[in-house]
Amino acid sequence: MKHGWALICIFGKYFHHPDHIHLAYGYLTFLKSCAAEEACDHLCKALDVNPLLLKELNLSHNKLGDLDGEKLSALLMDSHSKVTKIILNDCELTENQCSALAAVLSCKTLVKEMNLSNSPLMDSGLKHICDQLKNPQCQLQILNVSECSIGEEGYKCLYSAVRSNPESHLIELDLRGNDPGETGVKLIYQLLHDHNCELNTVRFLKSCAAEEACDHLCKALDVNPLLLKELNLSHNKLGDLDGEKLSALLMDSHSKVTKIILNDCELTENQCSALAAVLSCKTLVKEMNLSNSPLMDSGLKHICDQLKNPQCQLQILNVSECRIGEEGYKCLCSAVRSNPESHLIELDLRGNDPGETGVKLIYQLIEDHKCKLNTVRFLKSDAAVEAFEYLKNILHINPLLQREVNLSDHKLDESRVNQICDLLKDKHCRINTLM
Repeated sequence: MKHGWALICIFGKYFHHPDHIHLAYGYLTFLKSCAAEEACDHLCKALDVNPLLLKELNLSHNKLGDLDGEKLSALLMDSHSKVTKIILNDCELTENQCSALAAVLSCKTLVKEMNLSNSPLMDSGLKHICDQLKNPQCQLQILNVSECSIGEEGYKCLYSAVRSNPESHLIELDLRGNDPGETGVKLIYQLLHDHNCELNTVRFLKSCAAEEACDHLCKALDVNPLLLKELNLSHNKLGDLDGEKLSALLMDSHSKVTKIILNDCELTENQCSALAAVLSCKTLVKEMNLSNSPLMDSGLKHICDQLKNPQCQLQILNVSECRIGEEGYKCLCSAVRSNPESHLIELDLRGNDPGETGVKLIYQLIEDHKCKLNTVRFLKSDAAVEAFEYLKNILHINPLLQREVNLSDHKLDESRVNQICDLLKDKHCRINTLM
């Protein structure tokens, strides 16, 4: 009966009790089961209000206490419960509690919103929820399972549950702070684009900064960046997007970008610093191309600071034509050498100026058996590379480590002379005497 509690208050004098009213002429009991009565009594003390009077039941930060999940479910499933929204944020829910709570969704209760965030549900706990989402009687519209240690299997389970139930009422889903694996995001996006599915809002990204970056890139690239493994923002598609916001996006567990290309983006030192932060945690970024930007030694230093971090997964770094000088080369060498866990295997330094010692230092890294670095590009033109290979083969030397080269015993045709001229013009070549 609507307003039933208020009407009882009019009819007689009563003493406050969670599940029944002591009237002048006796007791009136609302709840069908002892389990529901126990839950009601527990919550009345914990919240200082009778839960039968609430539409929103907030038990966040473990107000649930030692209340059995099955007893709470019994209360919520009772016809006298008018709760439509239950919040159990940061309640350290166990799998058994999750199973009991999921039962609430299996019958026509009024519960339309459930927040289970910041609990270690994992895939096994979420599976209990998904089993009930398949039920045509389930009325749930909003589900928040952010920061619940859910992995790829959990995402698959959600996808399957919602798709298998044409009567599903689910319209909003919060998955922030979980790990979708390789396919999770793609599967959920398929639900969003399914005209037979009512789901229209999914939250993946933890921070406002990441959301802003995602929105910006959606417009700039005409594709959702959460669906990309290679993010190409060359020729200033980055626009006025703040470097910190881009970094926030790349560091989110829902980003699957492994390769980022920022060629010819005129990156500032501050942007470089923000992007470098991406390398400091276990993101999936393994390749970074920052070529044709005036990073200089100061910008490269931010990258080097993160290359020292054992968590850095970067394998390929392209900083060609970035106005890097001898100090930058020293910095790179020091960073890679200081990190025995370094994954860096390929480096592009073309178009920079190594000074007197830069090339030698990098070659020392290549020859260091403790270092994984095995490919370095120094020379800008194909002709210079051809000359390098020719001199290396006929003289059995590394031309980039020589000051003097003697070719007096070798006959050179015009094309070979032109190639050698290209090599001599390259800043990575220190030859000053040619005989």
